Amino acid sequence: MDMATIMVALASLALAHVCALLGLRLRLRWRVRHEQVQSRHLTDLTTVLDAGGRIELDEERGEGRRLSVKIVRVASKPGRRTTR
Repeated sequence: MDMATIMVALASLALAHVCALLGLRLRLRWRVRHEQVQSRHLTDLTTVLDAGGRIELDEERGEGRRLSVKIVRVASKPGRRTTR
């Protein structure tokens, strides 16, 4: 083997590892962002429930995989402060 073949092989191997690490980093970044949004939604839900509201869930599993969430807010009592 000549030196050029060895260099191309090593560069290809290094590039494959760099691409794999970049893909993992992008996936991790997306996952963290997804969990932040999910956390914000859960915080909003608990705030609504704390204010006297209720949540209605309509879940259908299987091929369709549907989850429907309906948040019903109750009019606040006099003197009670709502966050929204």
